[in-house]
Amino acid sequence: PRSMGDAMNLHQLVELRAAFEQADVDGGGSLDVEEFIEAFGSVLGRNMTREKLALLFMKIDANSDGSVDWDEFINFVLLENKAAANAPDAGSSSFRFALPLPQGGNSDRSERHAHSGMVERLLILPRGLDKCVSGSRDGTVRVWHTGSLAHLRTVRVSEAWVSGLAYFERSNRIAVSSIDRSLSFLDGSSLEPIGHLGGLEASPLCLSAWHKHGCDRLLVGDDVGAVSLYAAEGDTAAQSHLRVHRLQRDLRHDDWVTKVCYYDDLNALVSASLDGTVKIGDLERAARGCHQELVELERSGGASSNARKGVYSFDWSPTYRLLAASGVERLVSLWNPYTSSDRPLGTLAGHNASVSEVFYHHQQHLLISCSVDKVAKLWDLRMQRCLQTIHDDGVYRPEDRLSAFAFDEARSQLLTAATAPRAWPLVETAMRAATAGHDAPVIAALYNVNFAQVVSGDESGRVCVWDLSDGSLAFRFHAAHGAKMTCMSFDEAGRRLLTSGNDGVVRVWNFSNGQCLKALRSEASAESSSGHAEVSCLLFLLEGPYRHIVAGGWSRKVLVWKDTRSVPGGVPDDPDRELAGHAEDITAVSFGSPNLLATGGYDGVVLLWNLDSGVVRHSLAAPAAATPREDEARRVGQRAVWRLLFLGQRSQTLCACGADGWLRFWNPKDGEAVWEQHAGHEGEGLVALATDPANALLFTGDTAGCIKAWDVSRFVNVPRLDQSAAIVETYHWSAHESSVSSLEVMPRRSATGTGAGTGTGATAAAGAAPLLLSAGADACIKVWHVAEDGTPWLAASFGGPSGGHPPPWALHDPTQYRAAAPIVPQRAKAEVTTAGALEVPSRADAGDRPRDLVGGSSGEDPAALRAARLTSRGVMDVLTKQKAERAGGALAGGRRGAAGGIMHRLHVHDLGPVTPRTPRCNS
Repeated sequence: PRSMGDAMNLHQLVELRAAFEQADVDGGGSLDVEEFIEAFGSVLGRNMTREKLALLFMKIDANSDGSVDWDEFINFVLLENKAAANAPDAGSSSFRFALPLPQGGNSDRSERHAHSGMVERLLILPRGLDKCVSGSRDGTVRVWHTGSLAHLRTVRVSEAWVSGLAYFERSNRIAVSSIDRSLSFLDGSSLEPIGHLGGLEASPLCLSAWHKHGCDRLLVGDDVGAVSLYAAEGDTAAQSHLRVHRLQRDLRHDDWVTKVCYYDDLNALVSASLDGTVKIGDLERAARGCHQELVELERSGGASSNARKGVYSFDWSPTYRLLAASGVERLVSLWNPYTSSDRPLGTLAGHNASVSEVFYHHQQHLLISCSVDKVAKLWDLRMQRCLQTIHDDGVYRPEDRLSAFAFDEARSQLLTAATAPRAWPLVETAMRAATAGHDAPVIAALYNVNFAQVVSGDESGRVCVWDLSDGSLAFRFHAAHGAKMTCMSFDEAGRRLLTSGNDGVVRVWNFSNGQCLKALRSEASAESSSGHAEVSCLLFLLEGPYRHIVAGGWSRKVLVWKDTRSVPGGVPDDPDRELAGHAEDITAVSFGSPNLLATGGYDGVVLLWNLDSGVVRHSLAAPAAATPREDEARRVGQRAVWRLLFLGQRSQTLCACGADGWLRFWNPKDGEAVWEQHAGHEGEGLVALATDPANALLFTGDTAGCIKAWDVSRFVNVPRLDQSAAIVETYHWSAHESSVSSLEVMPRRSATGTGAGTGTGATAAAGAAPLLLSAGADACIKVWHVAEDGTPWLAASFGGPSGGHPPPWALHDPTQYRAAAPIVPQRAKAEVTTAGALEVPSRADAGDRPRDLVGGSSGEDPAALRAARLTSRGVMDVLTKQKAERAGGALAGGRRGAAGGIMHRLHVHDLGPVTPRTPRCNS
């Protein structure tokens, strides 16, 4: 269905708002799911089932309060429309301001033709005319060529300051306002005067022109806060017969009107004033009190908390449906004109002085802001981040400042002026072609059971939302953080996405439309340049009726925020609590019901916290080494705990894995070690951990991109009991070309929409077997079907630069799966080969196993398939015989595992020799 964000004006908005209010039968100001389906099923739900409408409601209701208010609804519609229409395509580019062009090609000549007073207004004439007009305090209007900036002509219109310029495109006329309370009209080609209107009630300060109902219309804002509407009629062939008369005058503001403009797609005018307000409404109905006030920018200033700071400029984006406003405050505010919210949808902070002008570059989805300290900033509008800051180092007279700005979208250049215009071209810097998925290491892939989608994020800040039913990219947004993104998590309802990075800021997103709902920061994030801000682990937890966001990282503190109703564009919240106890960086976090929080450190220490009191209940660490040599192998930096996991079905056992390659199990109630064993990941560190809902299976991932499946169904949480037969390795395979980033077990029924399967091989147990979701630093995301005997089958692969799994996508069809070949130690492989068994492909070849060798394709030999499966089991028998030898080699494995863990920490993906990280010291 057609997006509601298309071609929406104020009149349509009134009708839509009326439908919303009519559906709100209880008068609460918001709609529950039934009211929502009833109200908008006919509008949004064309060809949509009731179930899909309910899912849409869940996407809009990102804060999970069970209702959708008007602001939530309209913001979602507009942002979704914006993102869908403007997702970057292949071959996208980056834009930067280049050095300014010389003025007129000859600086001496340009100086001679410059205004004697400061330029108050710059006006770009339409494409094809190649002209720019400047109006100055010296009472003259000068015309410049927009390409060369050569001076073309000078016309004196008044002895007083020129305060405003406007161009009538239909009639090729230029309107000029002066502070002597007069309006002048010039022929656009010859600049000859064709009309004059004097004796106005107030001094005009700003103009806006457009054509309506067969005649030119002119808006005039003045120094008493009024906006007047004039009609200019006359034969364009005989410019001397111009008739100008006033239609309406409306006292809209309490101070100078700084800018006024009519926007046809809004069917309304917008005006800004030094009284601190921006107003939007219908001028022709203003006398009857029908104009709508958009917002009053009330910021605290000085001694008065109600002091309002003036607004200098604004611009409207019909693509994004956003109004950008700037003024005395050093922010650019982005407003949604379709809501009555008193908060902006977003703010762009970074200027150190008042922002005097703001422009949209509609074609390239950019925003340009200019401040009074001769600084201009270029912003990526989609991600709302600054791309470039330029400073004009020139010295100007009579005042050393830039007094006028204009943006020439046809030539893609910013014009600035003191006494003469200067051009700053916007140049395109080619980037390598954008991909459908990720082209940076993926930090995590999370399965959302509500929408049957996978949400993945990479280090560059790109977040992708994948439809698991067909592998298509449903949505994506970029630059979630200005710095490298490090971790991700869902809230407990799966409605919101939490992300964080090495800037120390935690952001809360509606991942369905890319709207940042809230930003959370700590004291360390405010001083991110110190290097102590990175958040390494992130968790959303539900503790009784309370919801918390928990983060840990290089600050060595556990940061806890209370989850409150998110307010878009709100000021970042400080943490409610900071729990200190770790001596080293925090690298892992997990929550165990009802109130137990486990955090792991870079030094191998695991702390168990009572979340209610914030007190450390137990401090857990690896057992002391038997020999000095082993103790050296487990020195700080090689003990890092990378993952923690509570096994709720195993008496709340806490499982940990880390850089030394060991699996450790603790009883969190008593703080006792239950069992530990080396995982045998060929000397690699363990960086990923996952389990199924029954805690019968355990999966571990390492820094080489390999995964192991374990049967832990017989494990019991009893200390001092031999558990060697209760933790059984079932399969070891190569999943990714470099380090595994995350693992998650998905319920098959919700992921594939099917719960039954028949046939042989993977098909036989497809209905009941779980699906394992893995992500790696190779930028790929993979889905594995794990058979009853533990054999993994590759069901889907997507997300990487190659574009992912080729269509058709058939996750629900086990005949399309590919078997993963096991990794066999060289000694075990030699024994199998000597016994005459079929050689198993090496780790390097495992990911490319031909489909016809593993089943699912036409013409396969069932007997050969069974033989291959029996061979795999034979290999596992050999692996079992080597457990004692692998345990004996755990010392060497600890060294290599530590190196692997360090590589994951520093995001180094070369598997060669690595120098261990030196711990940071408090000194």
